[in-house]
Amino acid sequence: MTKIIIDSASDFTQEEIKEFNLEPLYVSVIDTDDIESIYRDGLDIKTSEIYKNMRNGKIYKTSQINLNQYLECFEKVCKEGEDFIYICLSYGLTTAWDSSCMAIQMLKEKYPNIKMVSINSKSMTIGEQLIVREIIKMNNEGKSIEELEERTKFLAGKVNHLFTVEDLEYLYRGGRISKAIKAVGQVLNIKPLLANDENGALILKDKVRGEAKVYKKILNLYFDDVRRNPDILKHTIIGHTDNLANAQKLYEMINEEFDAKDIAIREIGTAIGAHVGPGCLAIAYIDETK
Repeated sequence: MTKIIIDSASDFTQEEIKEFNLEPLYVSVIDTDDIESIYRDGLDIKTSEIYKNMRNGKIYKTSQINLNQYLECFEKVCKEGEDFIYICLSYGLTTAWDSSCMAIQMLKEKYPNIKMVSINSKSMTIGEQLIVREIIKMNNEGKSIEELEERTKFLAGKVNHLFTVEDLEYLYRGGRISKAIKAVGQVLNIKPLLANDENGALILKDKVRGEAKVYKKILNLYFDDVRRNPDILKHTIIGHTDNLANAQKLYEMINEEFDAKDIAIREIGTAIGAHVGPGCLAIAYIDETK
C-alpha cells in the first residue's frame, strides 16, 4: 500500500490518523504574546482552548511547514521502503507545496526506487479532508499510486467551500478585507460569504446583512448544487470554529430538504481557524460535475 501523508490543515483527529495509518505534518500555531510558545496544530494544545483564548482577546498566527520538516517526514517514509502521496493544503493559501516538491527532488537521487508524489489539493480544512478520505478508500482497495495521483488531481478541482465568519477582525488582520469594509460591516452587521476560486484561493463571494441571511444564502447555493447533482450529499462536511450549535442547525436544515445521513460535522482546526476566528461556519463538498 501507498503511504498517505497529510498536513494538519486537513483536520483529522489523532485517533483518525492512527486508524487510517496516515503520516502527519503539523502547521505551527504561535501565540503572538509569547513567540516562544509554538504549538503543533491539533497536537500540543486543544483546539477548543485556542478558540477560548481568541474570544478573550489572544491573537495567534501560523507558520507553514518548512523544507526541513518535509525532508524529515518524507525520508522517514522512504527509509521504511514505502511509496507515498502527500496531499497538501491549497497552494492558493500557502507556498508550502513548493517546499514539499523541493524536498522530493532532493530525495529522488538517494531513493530512486521510491515513488514520491506531492499534490496541491486546492482545498482547505474540511474540503481537503474530503479528498483525503476518498484517497484512503482507494488505497484500501489496493489502487496503485498512479491511480491515487490521478484521482487526487481530479478531485482537487472539484471541491466547493462556502463559509462565513462571526467577526470581521480576523479577515482584516489577514489582509482579506479592507479596513473600510471591516468598519462598515461591523456597524451594519454585514456578514461575508467566502468561497474558494479555481486555484483554491480564498475569495469574497458576497456580502449579506445579518447572520440568519448569510446562513440562508449558503444553504441556497448548496441546495442548488445538490438538486443538480444529488451525489454531493455523500461527499459533504459541515465545519465550524467553536460554533457547534449553528453547525447542528445547518445540518438540520439540510436534513429537512434532503437525506443528510452521510453528512458529518467537524471542528475546523487552528491552521485555518487562526485566520477566520471563532464562530466560523462552513460547508465543503465534492461536486464531480463541476
